[in-house]
Amino acid sequence: MNLKRNEKGEIGVFELILFTGIVLFILMPIFTAAYEKQIMYKIGRDSNDIIKDSLEATYVTLNIKRGSTKKIEFDDKFKRTFESYIRENMKLNVDFTPKDESMADAKIKVLELKRINYPRKSVKVKLLLPIKPHLYRQIILDLMGKEWIGYEIVQEVSLPVDY
Repeated sequence: MNLKRNEKGEIGVFELILFTGIVLFILMPIFTAAYEKQIMYKIGRDSNDIIKDSLEATYVTLNIKRGSTKKIEFDDKFKRTFESYIRENMKLNVDFTPKDESMADAKIKVLELKRINYPRKSVKVKLLLPIKPHLYRQIILDLMGKEWIGYEIVQEVSLPVDY
């Protein structure tokens, strides 16, 4: 096949459209999905740290005079203090709806807050953290009729008590 002078080095329109389609509809969604997944994992790790720190701060606040005692008062005051630390650290309103700078995108729910006595004295918290994706996953959520992805975070913290 002989190439004419004006055909050398030209790329066809079909090849250009094909290359653009591959980049836009295959490569970009893969990289953005991986990036968005890493962002959501980071939010989950940060939330775990906030919950752990809030539990420890609650214990220290309520037991400052009797540190490291066997008796842990796990009452309504413990829950209210814990929830106030969560609201402050996660930047939430009083009704657990997010403020502008919060990492949550909808109302956070504390599903479980209980004391565990076996094998060590600890407190277990289960929290539902709604996170709204912003890139391609948002399109999938819209098709499913959902607004956000709910991450259930479970954190168990051992309390420093004498046995």
